[in-house]
Amino acid sequence: MNRLWQKFYGRGLVEPLDDMEQPAWNPDLLDWLAEDFADHDYDIKHLIEVMLTARAYQLPATPAREKTEMAFVFRGPQVRRLSAEQFRDAVGALTGIWYPNPATKFLHADGSTNHFTTTRAALVAADTLQIALGRPNREQVMTSRASAATTLEALELTNGAGLAEVFQKGAEKAISAGAKPEGVVAQLYQKALGRKPTRAEAQLATSLVGQPVQKTGVEDLLWGLTMMPEFQLIY
Repeated sequence: MNRLWQKFYGRGLVEPLDDMEQPAWNPDLLDWLAEDFADHDYDIKHLIEVMLTARAYQLPATPAREKTEMAFVFRGPQVRRLSAEQFRDAVGALTGIWYPNPATKFLHADGSTNHFTTTRAALVAADTLQIALGRPNREQVMTSRASAATTLEALELTNGAGLAEVFQKGAEKAISAGAKPEGVVAQLYQKALGRKPTRAEAQLATSLVGQPVQKTGVEDLLWGLTMMPEFQLIY
């Protein structure tokens, strides 16, 4: 229960996460959630529903604070980074470039196997990009992941061959015959950030993709969008 709370809210009720000998910042909430979890036959789906439909989860996100502070006061879920799998899936949704096949086959009730139109990152073996972003080796039991960015991650995001290849293929898909730069920019902003570009952003991005639209310019725009905190952070 404490691990799921940390995943959804950015900080556990007890910190460090697996040191349950430490006091919770809200013991009554910890006890109630644990008892409710047990009362519902340890149903993980029920526990997730309780956490995600709570008024506390609907509060505006707050900046992450030092976990060592003694008097923690909950003000809302903390801003947190996308996991390695979430980031790659977000890039897939933006570019239309997904992994080709799952790492294993899944048998359905009708006896058929995979019918995936897209293959999520969690269904494939970790590649260089996911490892750099913190996806652990599944042969090791990991209860949490480090939230701080690393030098390896920065290098992979700025100069990694795997991500560059995805952007190259994504740029090809984004450019259609007679595509106008304004349309390409608006479409990519909508996919990446769920909004239209501001006037300043539209002017900069339009000049970047070129007239007529250049594949290398679209690649640069895709890279720029995915490096924005607005894309990489969960608010």
